[in-house]
Amino acid sequence: MNLIPLVLLPRRYFAETRDGWSLALYRYEQRRPIPSQSPVICCHGLGSNRYNVDAPGKYSLARYLHQRGFDTWVLELRGAGNSRRRVGRLHRKTVTYDWNFDDHVHHDVPATLRLVRAETGHEDVHWVGHSMGGMVGYAFLTVAAQHHLRSLTAIGSPTFSGMRSNYLDWAVHLRGLLKILDRLPYRTSLRMLSPVVVLLRKQLTDLFANPENLDPWLMQQLIFLALSDLPTSLMRQFLDWYVAHDFRGWYGTHSYKENMQNIHVPVHIIAGSMDKLTPPHDLRYVYDHLASSDKQFTLFGKERGHTTDYGHVDLVLGKRAPDEVFPEVANWLLNR
Repeated sequence: MNLIPLVLLPRRYFAETRDGWSLALYRYEQRRPIPSQSPVICCHGLGSNRYNVDAPGKYSLARYLHQRGFDTWVLELRGAGNSRRRVGRLHRKTVTYDWNFDDHVHHDVPATLRLVRAETGHEDVHWVGHSMGGMVGYAFLTVAAQHHLRSLTAIGSPTFSGMRSNYLDWAVHLRGLLKILDRLPYRTSLRMLSPVVVLLRKQLTDLFANPENLDPWLMQQLIFLALSDLPTSLMRQFLDWYVAHDFRGWYGTHSYKENMQNIHVPVHIIAGSMDKLTPPHDLRYVYDHLASSDKQFTLFGKERGHTTDYGHVDLVLGKRAPDEVFPEVANWLLNR
């Protein structure tokens, strides 16, 4: 049963980073919070914004968690949505595309935690991230005091230990072109191609999702709502990880992957049975290398009794996600 009300508007906040960014956060405040339960921060994936985890209608994981009793926040990382670099007391209307993954870890997460802790009075939070949003959670836990996070839920979030794709192999050959550009016009390009994307969604979405588990109406909406252009500095970093089968900081001195064994907080790893972008065996590697005594690996697919096989994007935006994935996320959090 879908518990999400038709109209529920969040309140917007801005978290100030120490390197000059204002990050947009959207709060679904819980008037009657679960006793002693920490707030939840939902974080989007690569090339997206808040609508990745807060999509229209029944497809909002954030609003589902709010309806289950959580004070729920949705973060937009730097450059996504309404997050902007500051100039004095003002926000720039344009974005300078010059950041990398480590900026999310060392600046965006601490700023977000400072704001949420100050507004809620809670010392710790649950972090729920899809794809890169979960990777940010992994990385933060390897470099910061772990008492800030009560738990981590990582949905389709890899460490590049076993990822292989013909699409990404092709992208690696074009890596040199990224050095002459500052950004990939991801949002603009897909908006221009939106009629083609809808007509050929099976062919074009095969890497990112199970096409049969996608709602065409929702995908059309998200092309105009959920996409963000990407800095080539960030894309080069991801391709370097893919080639090296590693997950390492910008300067190469700290391996997030090798330090997964130092993560002790409760962790829930969620995988899709037909996820070609972050295959289950890569996510199983993450699970096996966590030091946490409280960890769970959940695979969504027909062999596990679910109604369909899940890819990558449809773990949070699929037709069946509100009925199968969202309850699993909420029930795990309720017991932590």
